[in-house]
Amino acid sequence: MRDFKKRYGWVFIVLVSVAPLNAQELLPSQREAIEKVFEGYEGNPGCALGIFKDGQVLLAKGFGLSDLENKRSITPNTIFNVASVTKQFTAACIFLLEMEGKLSIGDDIRKFLPNFPSYAQNPIQIKHLLYHSSGLRSYLKLLHVKGIPWGTALNNEQVLGMLAKQKETNFKAGSKFSYSNSGYALLASIVEKASGQSLASYAKEKIFEPLGMHNSYIATSEQPKLPTVAKGYVPNNNGFVMEEHAQNVVVGDGGAHTTISDFFKWSENFKTGKVGGALFVDKMMQLGKLNNGKETNYGGGLFLGDYQNTPGLFTIGHSGEWAGYRSLFFKFMEQDVAFVLLSNNANTNVWNLLNQLVPIVLEKELNAARIAMEDNQVSEVIPKKTTQFKPKDLSSYTGHYFNPVEGYTRRIALENDTLAYVRSNGASTKLAPWDQNRFIFNNMPNVMLEFRPKETPKRLLLWIDREAPIHLQHYNPVSYDQNEIKRFEGKYYSEELDIYYSIKSDKSQILVYLDNKELVRLTPVMENVFNDIHFGYLKFEADSKTRITGFTINDELVRNIHFKKS
Repeated sequence: MRDFKKRYGWVFIVLVSVAPLNAQELLPSQREAIEKVFEGYEGNPGCALGIFKDGQVLLAKGFGLSDLENKRSITPNTIFNVASVTKQFTAACIFLLEMEGKLSIGDDIRKFLPNFPSYAQNPIQIKHLLYHSSGLRSYLKLLHVKGIPWGTALNNEQVLGMLAKQKETNFKAGSKFSYSNSGYALLASIVEKASGQSLASYAKEKIFEPLGMHNSYIATSEQPKLPTVAKGYVPNNNGFVMEEHAQNVVVGDGGAHTTISDFFKWSENFKTGKVGGALFVDKMMQLGKLNNGKETNYGGGLFLGDYQNTPGLFTIGHSGEWAGYRSLFFKFMEQDVAFVLLSNNANTNVWNLLNQLVPIVLEKELNAARIAMEDNQVSEVIPKKTTQFKPKDLSSYTGHYFNPVEGYTRRIALENDTLAYVRSNGASTKLAPWDQNRFIFNNMPNVMLEFRPKETPKRLLLWIDREAPIHLQHYNPVSYDQNEIKRFEGKYYSEELDIYYSIKSDKSQILVYLDNKELVRLTPVMENVFNDIHFGYLKFEADSKTRITGFTINDELVRNIHFKKS
């Protein structure tokens, strides 16, 4: 774990009073540049912006409308659904309960959720939920494969019941990082069991009220709709249509509502420790750790790391996306500068906005950090000399590759004596040889491909920023004629999901029907495997006589959901 106390000794020294709004001023040129970034929101669903520095609010302003019908303007006090930005509040509740002695993050989750299955040699602990290493299937993906819209009336008890029916996890708890809304939905249930209060009640008592965040809350089915709450909108052919998924009151992974003015107080708590003290802040910024001892980049509902991989620009933050809402909290810890973006417009790209704002506010700090990084570099990422291959050598690397986790395909092609990495949409990137069997992306030295030609099947490893590689396996594409593809037709049942799929064929594709409605169309990839880029892939099973007996649904969020042919 990084020693945050040592690195940021100023963080925990004193409690400071909240400064008045706009106690500092941005330069006129900075204000003008910021206004230009947000000029497209006029008359449309918009965005609230908060910029905080040194315990003061540099800027708190709204752009656009919170309610198109009533033409209400967005202000710093407009309330937004902040979606996954909620996760830091959920994690905070867990750590506060741990400090009260009511739980330990090392506890088996079945201590609080006794009806949850006990996976063989795979106990799931609270820390696995916190740090996204539980391996639990995504409840949102399960809703999708069950044909249930995300906006359907749903609560945490129903999510718990759905997850408790799953007979497998995607991977062994603690073995890898995989972002999980399921884990944080279960944390909300654990807060309720450990505290005797709902997540909404506990967060209000322990976080929102002590910090004076009086316009902040976690939604419940009884929560009245306030006129100060921004309505969420998504674009359509006629402009925008309201989309809020208000009947879905699953919380923990989302559900928090807050304002720019309130979020300033929460942002300051990472410096003051007004709630929880130094120990609490330290817990929030402790990195998760996998079974092999490797740290992830995720703490207590927060991603932690250097902005654009630049040392000296250490940040904490999280984004959110739900229905028509988009949100982002992003804080530069050493510079004590935070950005908060809250939007009710599904067209908003909060990361794009952030990357425009940061140079406006932190131009000197960015330049200084980048110069220091260049001065401290001791080795080149791209070698000065690359291995020279003749075209006949390169042809051995070409072919089709399949990602068995996420279900997508890639192709390695030879274009004018140069290898190219071709995505499923046809976009390609030229490759430069590094050494035998390894290539780097042109102009992207942080991305490397490593071929394993002697393995069966041949494998391709994709390395990005030296993180754990993505594995792809070589395959031979197949196509089926109208008679051959009929062997996949039939009715299939999943005990875990308690649903039937009917599969029909249409020329070269198979169609999946649920309750007589088409759910998805899938295209053949390799023998007995069909995929869709958004749905995942179906892997069919056959007996010794090649008769189809069932299939599994697979993607990054759900693995091996089994359907048996009726």
